[in-house]
Parts: sequence; C-alpha cells; structure tokens
Amino acid sequence: MKQIKIVFETENDKLPSNYNSLMLSFLKHSVELNDSDLFDVWFNKSRNSSTLGKSYTFSCSFPNPRFERGGVRLGNNSFSFFLSTYDLVDLMKLYNAFVGCYQRHERFPMDGNSMEISWIGTTEIPAIVGNRALIKFDSSLLARRHDRETNRDKFLGFEDEGFIESLRASAEIAVRNAGVKTDVNLLELRPVNAKKTVVHYFRDMRVTGNIGTYEISGEPELLNFLLLSGVGSATGSGHGKFRVMNQ
Repeated sequence: MKQIKIVFETENDKLPSNYNSLMLSFLKHSVELNDSDLFDVWFNKSRNSSTLGKSYTFSCSFPNPRFERGGVRLGNNSFSFFLSTYDLVDLMKLYNAFVGCYQRHERFPMDGNSMEISWIGTTEIPAIVGNRALIKFDSSLLARRHDRETNRDKFLGFEDEGFIESLRASAEIAVRNAGVKTDVNLLELRPVNAKKTVVHYFRDMRVTGNIGTYEISGEPELLNFLLLSGVGSATGSGHGKFRVMNQ
C-alpha cells in the first residue's frame, strides 16, 4: 500500500492554526485545475457531494514544531504532507493533480505565509496483518454524534459515552460508500496514551478532538481500509489519519 508524500517549502516559519483548512483548499485547487470530473464528484455543492464521502485522508508533519497561540512555529521553512486513499484510481488522479501544481511552480498563500512544492513522491504503508494493532494518530480524530432533538453535532472525547459507537457509525457509512464488505460492529479503539485536544474545525468553530496512541481491533480488511481512508468524521478534511506503531 502506498501514500503520497509532498514536501513544501514555506516563505517563513509560521503556519496559522487553521492549516488543515488551508491544506484542504490546496487539495481542492489542485483537483479543480487538473481533474474537473473528480472535483465535481467530491466538491460540487449543487450535487450535495459531501454526502458521498471522500476516499482519502491526510496529515501534516512539522520539523521540531512549537505550537503557539494562533499557529505553529516550524523548525525550518518546510513541512511534509501525507495523503492516503483506499482507491488506487483516486490515488493516481490526486498524484497527477499535485504533480501538475509542482510542474507549474505554483505558490499558495497561507495567511501571512506561502508554500510551494519542493518534492513529491510516494512512500510505503505496511498493511495490518492481524486483527489488532497499536496505532498513533497523525491528525486529530473526530468522533461526531448528531443530536436529533437539538439538530446539532456533539464532538466526543475518548472517555465520553457513545465514542466508539460514533466511530462505528462513520465507518459503516464509509465502507458502504466504498462497497467494502466487512463487519464494523467488531471495531474497537482503546486508549493507551491518549489525549484530548481542541481542533479548529470550521471557520472559527472549535471542537473536541483526540490524539495519541490507541489499540485498534477489528477485521483486518476493515483495519486496512481505515488505515488508508481514516477513522471517524471529517476524514476528507484531514482528520483521523493514523500510522501503525506495532502489531
């Protein structure tokens, strides 16, 4: 299994706290310029495309970061972006879209900073071979539960009631959209060295997210699907991406 890796060079060492939203904007821009059909499927609001789900998730890796009020200070003027998807066709389409931006030497604004692709390639993701693994989240996990009485969403921490049920519900939608046959009711996620965090979710909205290490268990087909597409809600906005620490 493979994932896309991009190294960005930045104008300075300060990234805004909403960098996830900016990376999603970069992704949408790249797809729109290079694959209008895929952009229409994933991002055309008139088609209510958000209900169709995305096949991918992504995360960022920062060199020696210092997390400050309002943003992140980088150890140097660069950072890495990783994207994975269970759909090999989508992986190739996204790779080609990013290569197009790289070849055009495009520079993207980032709220007081800017970035340009300096390197793009792929890296291997080892498959999960059993029914459990120790994992660490590289982007915050969002467990969202909809309250029908108030018609509002509640974001749960790993200690909250309904946490695993919300993850199973998200997984059920994802595997159904992907046409994958697996039992999501066997999915478990147990905290090992877990932490709650505040996530910049949408515009100025801040919600509860989860980071750290966990033991995940379930059918191997489901675990590898989630390894590529992410766990929980808003995976298409760069949440729920994890890597295997031990299995």
